[in-house]
Amino acid sequence: MPQPYTYQCTAKGAWEIIFKNDNVTPACRLGALGAQPLRCYNLFHKSRTNALCGEADKIENQNSGDFLDALISEAQTEIERDYALGFLAHYAADGALRPYLAGVVQGDARRTRLEAALDTYFHARETGVAYVPRADAMPDMTPEMQTEICALLRRAAIVAYDDELSLEQLCDAFYEYKALCGLSCSPNNKNAVKIFISDALFIKKNGYVKSRVTPSAPPKGGFAQNWQNPYTAASFTDNGPDALLRQAIRAATGYMHTARNYWCGRITLKNVRSVVGSNVYETGLPCE
Repeated sequence: MPQPYTYQCTAKGAWEIIFKNDNVTPACRLGALGAQPLRCYNLFHKSRTNALCGEADKIENQNSGDFLDALISEAQTEIERDYALGFLAHYAADGALRPYLAGVVQGDARRTRLEAALDTYFHARETGVAYVPRADAMPDMTPEMQTEICALLRRAAIVAYDDELSLEQLCDAFYEYKALCGLSCSPNNKNAVKIFISDALFIKKNGYVKSRVTPSAPPKGGFAQNWQNPYTAASFTDNGPDALLRQAIRAATGYMHTARNYWCGRITLKNVRSVVGSNVYETGLPCE
């Protein structure tokens, strides 16, 4: 899956189209991370349960539209609705970019390095700085945001899957993801020792953090522009990262518009599903 700044670019692009400004709220930026933080609950603490990681798998692979419907319908406050908008941007980015990542590289480590290179490329293009500071990958959460967002995720999981998630575990998961984003920003290898220790002693998976570090060099010869979707066998020409990000932003804009129309009472949840769908995040294809 893409790294956090690529998701932030998607959310920002759609937000600018809809709201005519670039003041993307922190809640929307947190939503743009999707279910990724849930996978980090036991990342540095192997004694913890991996229940939240399993929940993230459900959100992305098992009737994903049910969770998105629940997230939209349960969002009541401004913070909750901004978070839901960001989550829809995440969903759009995955549908556009994950088939590309799977189509141009093989192996988890190589794919993660390509994801980090994309984050580096997009951040350098937007800011002139290659590495992605933690604050650009994930904004800070105020206590109010933490309370509302974690409560929303808990309600949505109950509605969609009849799963009761721990609010404490959800809060901890965001904290651990924040730590991962901080470690992954390592200009001039400033975090090299911490990264080695984290990979070897805590995560116990060689290269897990190291492969996510920015700045990261692009592939030799540059990013692939011509590729084949491994899930549909469709072939693409002149359709590299820039074009795919534009595609993600277009999709995110449509999804976010639809959610806002629902909140305004203009459409039903059934109308939302007809636009947003229920796709597997990895493939962009409908859930079976």
